[in-house]
Amino acid sequence: MSIHKTYKVYGFFEDKKHLILEKIKNILQTFNIHEIEENQPNRIDFFYWENTYFDLDSFIQKIESILSPTTFGQIDFIDFWEWNMKRIQVEDKQIKVKDIPLQRSQNPYTL
Repeated sequence: MSIHKTYKVYGFFEDKKHLILEKIKNILQTFNIHEIEENQPNRIDFFYWENTYFDLDSFIQKIESILSPTTFGQIDFIDFWEWNMKRIQVEDKQIKVKDIPLQRSQNPYTL
């Protein structure tokens, strides 16, 4: 589904026992997130910036379904059209979503 919106999604996951990082990588790729780096042991970093629809709710549900007690991470989701941001915290098999206010007076393309 192509639309005229730009989303930026980036973040990281760490798993102390390296139990589910491969599953998380597969989920990221399912959602067309292919910029995935593994520069540190037990950690993956990822980045997405596209002009296509990104279903954040489905993404969170998929990630939540595989979490282990040793997994933690953070995801930032920016919608440049609506000029808002959500921060998703992952820890202790729980996901918390928090709205982060962005100042409307700033140019959204200068982040």
